[in-house]
Amino acid sequence: MREVQFRKIDALFIKMSINDKLWIAFALFFAALTYSSVARYQDTISQMEAKAISNVEST
Repeated sequence: MREVQFRKIDALFIKMSINDKLWIAFALFFAALTYSSVARYQDTISQMEAKAISNVEST
């Protein structure tokens, strides 16, 4: 049979065990969750600052 050239990512995934793949999936999920949490936190802080400024200006 003729040898097939795989893309580098495919060759890496072929060499990895299922346990390694699950750890990578968990890490990507955790990174997305962390990014979402930080973005929501920053949005909440900016809304609180805007509300505080609005309250000060209205008095």
